[in-house]
Amino acid sequence: VGLHVVKFACGYCAIEMYKVSFFLQLFFFTCTRVCQIIWSNAIHTTTDDRDETFVKFLLPNFVSGMVIGSAGSTVSKLMHESNTVIKFSPGKELYPGTADRVCVIIGSIPDICKTLEQIFALLSGSSSSHVRSDELQDSLRHFRMLISNISSGMVIGKSGQTIKSIQSDCGVKIQITNKDETSLPERTLTIDGGTEAIVKAVQRILEHTSGDPDQNKWKRLLSYSGFSVS
Repeated sequence: VGLHVVKFACGYCAIEMYKVSFFLQLFFFTCTRVCQIIWSNAIHTTTDDRDETFVKFLLPNFVSGMVIGSAGSTVSKLMHESNTVIKFSPGKELYPGTADRVCVIIGSIPDICKTLEQIFALLSGSSSSHVRSDELQDSLRHFRMLISNISSGMVIGKSGQTIKSIQSDCGVKIQITNKDETSLPERTLTIDGGTEAIVKAVQRILEHTSGDPDQNKWKRLLSYSGFSVS
């Protein structure tokens, strides 16, 4: 009987030790995975914060509706495919003095350019059959960005050398409104050219303006209801 008791006790201890070992392994595995996820997210967040910039531009109200799509389906697809965030000003809040809504694309410069290419492709595919095809074509040929005074200076460059270089290299024409022409907080930069050339010019412009210290301020500004054209 004593021998059976000893065997039973040893077997019981072995089972309990196996359970403890299993749970310890599970605990350490879980801790390792959690640390890996936290570290991965920390790296991803740091990279995004460092690389993130934005482009803010104007689109006619009906064109904005085409980009947004039914119940936001088109814009959701665009954001998913390009790894960007796309925001529009409210439907009834048009940019002062225009019939346009404000659109902001937030992300890395390559992702922003990819999104613009997709938007241009979407609009180009609809332009021939659309009842307002002339206005749609105009939106494709004339890209109007909103940029701060600081960013405007970065784009113009010393003695206008930077803007001349962008125009020459990308095959576009760029015009920027003077800061004393309006009481609005930003200036309008218009790029005239083909869609591919416009995207190249936007890339060059963002490379110069990404150092604007007030980026977060202008990125958040979508409603201009408190402003008026002077």
